[in-house]
Order: sequence, then structure tokens, then C-alpha cells
Amino acid sequence: MENNEHIKPEKRRLHQWRSASARTLGRSWYYVEKYTNLRKPEAWLTVLSSLLLRIGAILLVVGLVLFLWRMLNYEGYNIQQFSVPKQLEENGFSGTVIARQLEDQYLHLKSIAVSIKEDSVQAVGDEQQPELNVDVLGVGLSLRSIGFHLRDLFGRENNFIRGEITQTEENLALTLRMSGTDPETMIEPLDQGRREAVRRLLERAAESILKNTDPYRLAIYYDHTGNYKQGIKVAQEMLMHRPSEEHWAYLAWGVNLESRGRHQEALGKYERAIDARPDFPLPWLRKGYTLRRLGRNEEAIEFLGKATDLKPEESSYWNAYGIALYFAKRYDEADLAFQKAEEFAGDNTAWLFNWADKKAGQGQIQEAIEIVDRAILKAEQNNKLVEEIDARLFKAVLQMDTVQMNNYADIKLAIDPGNIYNLNLISTAYFRAKSYRRMIRTGKMAIALDENAEQSQRILNLMAMSYNFIGQPDSGLYYIRQSIERDTATGYPYSTLAETYHYLGQQDAFYQTLELALQKGMSPQSLRKEDEPYNVYWEKPRFKELMARYDPNRLKD
Repeated sequence: MENNEHIKPEKRRLHQWRSASARTLGRSWYYVEKYTNLRKPEAWLTVLSSLLLRIGAILLVVGLVLFLWRMLNYEGYNIQQFSVPKQLEENGFSGTVIARQLEDQYLHLKSIAVSIKEDSVQAVGDEQQPELNVDVLGVGLSLRSIGFHLRDLFGRENNFIRGEITQTEENLALTLRMSGTDPETMIEPLDQGRREAVRRLLERAAESILKNTDPYRLAIYYDHTGNYKQGIKVAQEMLMHRPSEEHWAYLAWGVNLESRGRHQEALGKYERAIDARPDFPLPWLRKGYTLRRLGRNEEAIEFLGKATDLKPEESSYWNAYGIALYFAKRYDEADLAFQKAEEFAGDNTAWLFNWADKKAGQGQIQEAIEIVDRAILKAEQNNKLVEEIDARLFKAVLQMDTVQMNNYADIKLAIDPGNIYNLNLISTAYFRAKSYRRMIRTGKMAIALDENAEQSQRILNLMAMSYNFIGQPDSGLYYIRQSIERDTATGYPYSTLAETYHYLGQQDAFYQTLELALQKGMSPQSLRKEDEPYNVYWEKPRFKELMARYDPNRLKD
């Protein structure tokens, strides 16, 4: 009996719970029926509209919060209108114009530094200093100006770039004021007119902004313009005042030394950058380049390989690694590296050209053409006409199509005569087409740019060979010596020097210099029996003995 009394309350509670659940389910089902009744499409519309409005409201709130967060955490600098004298304003240089032109000049300097990273350092990626966003306030209403006032409203500090220009009878002076730095005054004479004085002042002001925000980039800019002392000074100041950027400072210092041919010292600076931050890939890359330039290719492979380990998605690193492996005659590994470069290259076709060039160097012309065809297809798909012309010109060179070589070379020369990489390809095309005088004219245009030692060396080498073929070996001797001076560790220019000695009638010098080329790593495979002047020497005992020392199987064919 006691047990029954205990069970009944439990049953009553269970019954009550079931009844409540049934009532709740019933009410829920009523609303489900009400709003999902297929016979009432207006109910669907009501639900859908309500849902979309709520989602839209939520997204709007989230977007507003993100906007406020971004604006409140914005650390860039905002340019304000400059104070200018009446004489300048009357000549079109209002405070707003000065601010805009300062922004343009800054972005110009910054773009030059970026191009240097791509061309000589061969890597930008995420390893950069924070961006400097320069926006002119006081001109209309913009998100940036709204953000500026919001930061002010919430008591957050805004970073300013402002200043004033004053004029005397002989000079213009610009005082630049940046948040967190002392004012800096620059003076330029008016002897060449107001416009030129303003231009020089804005250039100096832009350099000062870059120095205060991204000194590494300024150091590289100075290196590019040949202002090496200023570049080293910036790197040294980074070490003193920006200890957290020690790795960037030593990297900039190393690039500066390397540009002046002081390769051994540059290696030391790259090593210091690696010690400061071992996971920083750029000094590994630069040290690999420098070692390869010094003829220490096996060591270079180690450092270039480490760079790819640290940043495996960077296509330019794989390209550099592939080139080093190629020169070590590790061809299968080089192919794998070039495949990685292609995989991560996106719409960039440059690494495909390098791969095809190395395939052609092995005598694998058909494989090289297939790679170039992929470059043509990629350029077509991305509507990159210039790159498509490059690829078609390269293909014409590989196929020895003289008509197409001259045709595409002429087009390239008309489109972009100021790019040394293009001029190198054009020069090669003219040389292969035996248009030697056109090659020499194009080569002189390229050498006048003198932007890249490796490219200049190749072009000077082709110029020397062209002079030899048109019967002017004295001029050939002049240019091949210049080519060798660009990089004394590279082997192939010495073979051209040997050929020049042949045309000058100096046979002993021919043999001695050719052996030097082979000692410096030039492949005997690049010499062919049908090419001049090797057709003269191919069957001579002394030549056979020389070839046998460096390639015993070469003369068995």
C-alpha cells in the first residue's frame, strides 16, 4: 500500500508533463500550420520578408561594428591641407594641391621600392612593413574623414601629416609635421622656378615620410638610385632606433653591399639578419643568390631550399631554387622546383619562361616549347597581351622561326623599349635570327639602362658575339670584357672571350680561356660541332683532349 501511494504522485506528475507538452506542441503546430499553409502564399511571403529584414538588420549591425573597429584601430597617417603663401596659391599650388602631390610623390617612391623587391629580392609576399595609407582630409566627405572624426569623438589619437610652405626672395621652405616625430624643415632655391622647387621639396618630404614609416623601403630606394651612403645610413639608424626591425636593417644593408659588388660583406649581413630572425625567408634567399653569384652553387642550394621551406607558397623562391638545381645538373629536382613555381605562380608566366629556357639549355627543345605553350595559354586566358607576345617571341626563338622572331621582336621593341628584361628577350631573338646589327642596337639600349647585372651580362655577351660574326672582333673584345666584369664567377662569357681570341688569331688564348669557362661551370653540352668557331677545332687533338677532361662521353657521338 505504501508503494502504491508513492507511485500515484509520480504518475500524476508524468500526466501533467505530458499534458503541458501536448498543449505547447499544439500551439506550435498551430503557428506552423498558419504560416506554412500552402493554400496561403501570402503567409510564406510574410515569413520570408520578416526573415530577410532581420538578417539584413543583423548584417548591418555587424558591418557597422566592423567599420567602427577598423576606423578606431586605424594607424595610418592622414594628410591635411598645407599652409601655403599667396604667391604659390596664385600659381595653382593650393594647400590641397600640395597635399595631393605629396601623396603622389610618396606613392611613387613606395612603388619604386616595391618593384625593387620584386626584381632584385624576388619576393614581397607578406614580409612587408605595415602599409602607410595617406589620405587627404578636408576634400569632400569620405569614409576616411568619417573615421577621422569618429576617432576624435572616442578620444583616439589621429596620426597627422601636415605642414606649411614659406617663401623668401631666393628660397622655398617646407616644414613637415608628422605625429610622433619632430618637425623637419627643407629648403630649396628658386633659381629654377617655383614649380621645380616645389617638386624637389615634395620629393624630400616624401622620403622623410618613408623614413618615418617604412625605412627599409627607403634604404632599398636609395640603393636603386645609387645613393648608397644614404641607404647604409638608414639601415644603421634602423638598428639604433628600431631594434624590433633588426632583421630588415641587416637585409637592407646586405642588398646595398651586394649592389656594389661587395659580396663577401653582404653574406655577413644576411647572416646577421638570419640570426636576428631565423624564420625570416628573405635573407636566406638573398644569401643563396649571392653564393650562386660567387660560384658556390652547392651552398646556394641549401639556403634557397631553406627559403622555400619557410615560405612554400612563394613561386619566386621555387624559381630561384630550380635555377640553382639546374646549374648543379640536378635536372629532375630542378623540374620539380619549377613545377612548384608554376603551381603557385597564379597568372604570372615569368617562371615558365625560365623553365623553358633551362629545358632548351639541355637540348630538350620540344619540352621547352610545350612549357611556352602553357605560358601562351595562360596569357590568353588572362587577357595579358604583352605577356602573350613575350611567349610567342620566345617560341619563335625556340623554333628558329626567323620571320616570327623579327616580327615579334619589332612589336616588343615598339611597345616597351625601356624594360631590360624585354630588351634581353628581344636581343636574343635578333641574335638567333642573325640580325646582328639590330641586336647590337637593341643591346646598347639595354646597357644604357644598366638595371640588372645578370641581364646586362647576357646582353653584353650577345653583343660581343654579334660583333664577332660581323667581322669586328676588336669591338667584340671590348664588350665581352664588360660582360665578364659584371660577374667574374659566371662561366659562359669566358667561352665568348675564347671565341673572340679565335677571330683575333690567338689560338693559345682560345684554348686557355675556353678551359677557364669549363672550370667555372659552363657545360660542355652547350658546345656544338656545327657552330663557329668550334667546327674548326672539333677534330683537333688538343680540343679533343680538353673536352675529354670535362666531358669524356661528349666526343663519342
